[in-house]
Formats: sequence, C-alpha cells, structure tokens
Amino acid sequence: MGACASSQHTSEPVIYRHAVITGASSGIGAALALALARQARCQNLTLLGRDMARLSAVAEACAVAMGTNDAVHTCTIDVMDRTGLAAALAAAHARVPLGLVVCNAGVAVTPAPPPGMSEKHIHTCTCTRDDIDSLNLSLLACADVNITGQHHAGKCCI
Repeated sequence: MGACASSQHTSEPVIYRHAVITGASSGIGAALALALARQARCQNLTLLGRDMARLSAVAEACAVAMGTNDAVHTCTIDVMDRTGLAAALAAAHARVPLGLVVCNAGVAVTPAPPPGMSEKHIHTCTCTRDDIDSLNLSLLACADVNITGQHHAGKCCI
C-alpha cells in the first residue's frame, strides 16, 4: 500500500462545523464558498475579503444555498493587516469553533503595454528602466500579499 493510501477511506463527505475563507469576495474564494454552501459541506461560513459589496453578494448567494442568513458571516479585512486579521479569525472562532480555514486571498498583476503600444506588439517592445522598476514593485507587492498574507492567516489559526 502506498504512503498516501488508506484502508480507512470512506465515501461520506466531510461536513465542517465552521469554514472560514480568505479572499472570498471573488475568484476561487467565492467559488469555493458557493460550492461549500450548495453542497451542504459546512454548517457555518465566514467569508473574509477586501471588497464589502462583492463579499456581500457572495454571502447572500451562500445564505440562499444554505437556507439561512444566520449561518453566513462576513468581515471586510485585508490579510496584510495582521492585527485585524487575528481579531476577525478570533471572533469567527468564538462564534463557532473553526473546522476549516482556507487561506485563499491573493492578488495578481497583469502588466499593461506602454502607452501607444498595442497588445500584439508588447512582446517586441523595449521597456524603459522605469517600466521595469514599476513591474518589479508590482510583482513584489503580489508576493507580499500572496505569501505573507497567507502566513498571517495560518499563524492566527495555529
């Protein structure tokens, strides 16, 4: 039997008492929240994100899928705000102990072509030092959120 194989395998789905998802206002986080709600895979759901309007829309769809507004909570928070994130996770845990935490928050950078240049010519453009510096700063900011932000969330839950 391989290292990952288990003789204890069950086909019963796991039902989490309380799931928390960072980055739940769009993309993968929103899709995961909706999947958990629609498949009745959690009893309580806390959604964290930076955009309250989009977060509220996801929460409303999850509440409809779960059949109750009382089981879905939201908190507008940036995962780079270590103190605020710790407080949000502590409040969620105090409401109902956490069973699943998905550290999903992240950002992406899509560089735009310099002014006056079309998308099809971007691969042949000569970038200035300012263009490269700007892109490097954007990539560093992405790495900071995508790595450090996840570390903050995970550390708060340990």
